[in-house]
Amino acid sequence: LTQKKMKYLQNLIFDVFGVQPNDVKYKICVDIIQNEINRPSLSQKQKDVLLLYYHQGLSVTQIASLLEVNKSTISKRLSNFRIKLKLRYIYLTK
Repeated sequence: LTQKKMKYLQNLIFDVFGVQPNDVKYKICVDIIQNEINRPSLSQKQKDVLLLYYHQGLSVTQIASLLEVNKSTISKRLSNFRIKLKLRYIYLTK
């Protein structure tokens, strides 16, 4: 991964799981994120929001404007993805 991609991945992991790169659970978090992003059930709209927010570093307002949707729609897509990740994390770390 490039430095920029690694930084955004770290931000996503900390945002969702509260885990830092030096934590023993970090690798589990990376695997969960990669698996969820590659799932066929994740819509292209959700992937676009994730890419713009975590990889490009755009704000919810900027993404909403770019995609011509409400800010609440973007926030909901991010929230839904975070919930999926948290549930998967809880399941795998029992």
